[in-house]
Amino acid sequence: VKFMLGLFDNPYHANYDYSKFASPESAELSFQSALETVVLLKNDDGVLPLSKNVKVLVTGPTANTMFSLNGGWNRTWQGNDPKWDLEENKKTVLEAIQDKIGAGNVTYAEGSGFHAIANLPQTVQAAARADVIIVCLGENSYAETPGDIDDLDIGSAQRQLVDALAKTGKPIIGLMIQGRPRLINGMDTKLKAILTANLPGSEGGRAIAEILFGDYNPNGKLPYTYSR
Repeated sequence: VKFMLGLFDNPYHANYDYSKFASPESAELSFQSALETVVLLKNDDGVLPLSKNVKVLVTGPTANTMFSLNGGWNRTWQGNDPKWDLEENKKTVLEAIQDKIGAGNVTYAEGSGFHAIANLPQTVQAAARADVIIVCLGENSYAETPGDIDDLDIGSAQRQLVDALAKTGKPIIGLMIQGRPRLINGMDTKLKAILTANLPGSEGGRAIAEILFGDYNPNGKLPYTYSR
C-alpha cells in the first residue's frame, strides 16, 4: 500500500529541504504549541495567576531539567543523557521563572528526585521564607520498555515532598510534567492550584512561566477527566 501511495517515489530528502529546521519561526511555533497544551486542573481562591512581585520557592524533580520537558527520543533513545543536552537559549521551568520575575525573587531547592527525597529539611526552611511554592512533579523522560510501569501513582518521594511543604501553610502550586497522568489522590487537596503541562517540549519552560504569572491564559483541554 505504501508503494501504491507513492511514499517511496522520493524516499530521501536533502537537509536543505528543511530550511526552517531550528529556525526562530520553528521555535516560536513550538512555544505557541506549548502554551496551548497546558491545562489548568484546579485554581482554588484564584491563586493563579501569581503576582510578579512574590517571593517564590521552586522545587521538585522536574523543576530544573530539560529531560522531563522533552521526553524520550530526544537526541537519545531515553532522552536523558546530559552529554547531548545542548539546547542554547532554552529554559527549564526554574530558569524561565527566574527570567520572568527576577532571580532575586526565586529560591530553588530540589526537595526530591523522582524516587528519593533530596535535601528536604533545607527545602522546608526555604519554603518558610517564600510567599508561594511551585512544586514541579511528574516523571523523567522515557521511551518504550524502560518506561513501562505497573502503577500510575506519583510515588512516595514526591508525596513526602508535598506533605512536608503543606505543613508550612504556604500556598502550593502543583505543576505536573509527565507523559501520562500520574495519580495524585490525597496530594490534590494540599495543592491550591494544579497545572498539567504533559510533555511541552524545549519551549515548555517559557510557556509555563507565561501561564503562572498571567501573561497567557491557560486554555488547554483534556479528552478525559484527570484521575485523582
